[in-house]
Amino acid sequence: MKMEQAQHTLDDLPDLVSKAMRQAWQLGQTYWQQADSEYLSQQAKSDVTQTRFNTLVEDTRAAIARATGQGE
Repeated sequence: MKMEQAQHTLDDLPDLVSKAMRQAWQLGQTYWQQADSEYLSQQAKSDVTQTRFNTLVEDTRAAIARATGQGE
């Protein structure tokens, strides 16, 4: 679920943020289902989902920083 590494412009930011928010919402839905499961195997998967969310946050921050000239 890696955010594209393409160079984004300020005009792209609304779409980029919208996509990230939708992905975050979906990850949240998946996370609570896994964490709330009676099965330990599903509960263990919630750690992976949490990591995917953290990666999404960092990838989105980096893309915004690049688009606004604050990036690497």
